[in-house]
Order: sequence, then structure tokens, then C-alpha cells
Amino acid sequence: MPMSAEAAAAQASGVAAPVLSAHERVIAAVGIAGPTLRFRGKELAQKVALATEIGAQLSMALGRLEGNQANSSSTTKGNMGSREA
Repeated sequence: MPMSAEAAAAQASGVAAPVLSAHERVIAAVGIAGPTLRFRGKELAQKVALATEIGAQLSMALGRLEGNQANSSSTTKGNMGSREA
């Protein structure tokens, strides 16, 4: 029996990090999504670190200075069906 979209969303989680322009504006985001069971403990910490690092690398490639990282580590984890901070 196929799973409904609502049931699938309840079992999905994700993390995301911003991609910032040289003017400190959010212009994109990089995210990782998957089954909630893979977003716990050490695996969650690794995904947060990876998304944050890739977001920072993309920001620098777009002209953002490396020292301006006040906002680059804001990540969010939560159900994809609801927004949690």
C-alpha cells in the first residue's frame, strides 16, 4: 500500500544552511533531507557540519569574505512538514 504524502513528510527531516552574497544577503540555501532515523546523534551533527561547510564555501565563491561568518552557521532541523527552529 502506498504511503500518503502526509505520512511520508512526518517521517522526513532535514538540515539547511544559507548561502550569502558579498553583501550578507541570503541568496540561496543548501540542504540535506532524508528519513528522520538518519538525523539523530552523530549522523545529525555530521549533516549539520556538512551543510554549513558547503554553504560557507558557496558563499565565499560568490564573493563573501571568509571573516564575515556571523550568520553562516544558522541551521535548522525539523520535520519537513512543519518548520522548527
